[in-house]
Amino acid sequence: MNDSRIHSPYCITNPAGITPSNALEMSQNIIEYTKKDGALPAGKKLPSIKKDHYRVALAVKEDGNYHYLRENQNGQHIIWSQKFRRSIITTMDDDERVIINPDKANLGEYKITQYFHVPTGGIKTKPLNHPNP
Repeated sequence: MNDSRIHSPYCITNPAGITPSNALEMSQNIIEYTKKDGALPAGKKLPSIKKDHYRVALAVKEDGNYHYLRENQNGQHIIWSQKFRRSIITTMDDDERVIINPDKANLGEYKITQYFHVPTGGIKTKPLNHPNP
């Protein structure tokens, strides 16, 4: 078991050779794994803030690549961050605008498929190495 915590977004590059025809099924599997890790599903549109939690968005591409965006609170301001593979964490979308609402951000080919509430202390994640949850 991996003892990392979702304190920053992370990206997985097509872990099982996902094709566009089964990307939706893969998205459902990732949602199930994320729930098993302890994140609480919060719908497909930006949910309201939940006490002692932060929000995370799952973004998926048709080719099966996916990553998470994480809510960050800076005083009274909420911005979102994302990270692709080994790149640096950014708060910018593809239009070079600060991400304030992932539903309105330009994420390129990525589409938000699910939001989650994550406890403020983070969650323990497990490796994604099984074909089914």
